[in-house]
Amino acid sequence: MSAPDRQFPVIDHSRGAVVRSVPWAYVEQYRKQAERNHGQTLERLAERGGLGWYELECAANGIGLFTVPIGPHTEANCRIEALAAVARWAGK
Repeated sequence: MSAPDRQFPVIDHSRGAVVRSVPWAYVEQYRKQAERNHGQTLERLAERGGLGWYELECAANGIGLFTVPIGPHTEANCRIEALAAVARWAGK
């Protein structure tokens, strides 16, 4: 897979999840925060299955994990926010 087509896996446990990855280049811009949050490189995180939507949103917003309280709809809301951010990024 060429660099522009490289995908980063997303862990989504929702029933019938369709989106299983996002462009690696999108996640790359948040590398430092994602690695700070997990103590692992993006490459290692990808090998282990990727990030969940909540984890991706924490990295994208420059915040630590569990800084934002997790409620019953947190993962679904994070999925919506992350997919909208990826769409905006892709349309840049």
